[in-house]
Amino acid sequence: MKPICIRGSTGSIGTQSLDVIFHFPDDLTVTGLSANQNISRLYQQIQPFNPPAVCVVDYQRAHELSQMVLIPVYQIGQHDKPHGHTGCKIVSRTKEINKKECQGKSMNNWQRLED
Repeated sequence: MKPICIRGSTGSIGTQSLDVIFHFPDDLTVTGLSANQNISRLYQQIQPFNPPAVCVVDYQRAHELSQMVLIPVYQIGQHDKPHGHTGCKIVSRTKEINKKECQGKSMNNWQRLED
C-alpha cells in the first residue's frame, strides 16, 4: 500500500486526488491532509480517509477543527505555506514528531493544537 499525503487537499487538485485514492483503497492510503482554512471540506475528507493527523495553516481554523476531531491537528504559520512539504512532513507521521526533522523552518512556526 502506497502512503499519500495531500497538501492542499481541499482545493481542486487535492479533491480530485482524493477521488482517485478513494477508488484504489487496496493500493493507496492517506497518511495526511493539509489545507489553508477550509475546515468544513477538510472535516468531510477526514471521515472517509481517517488520516493519522491533519494540518491547517490558519490558526483559528486549526483550533476550531481540533475541537471537532479526535486526531491531531497541526497548525503551520502562513509564511511556511509556499515552502512546500513541511505540513505534510509533519502530518504524514504517526509517531511523535521531532521538530528537528523540519530542517530550514523556524522551530516555533508550527504546533500541535491540544485541548
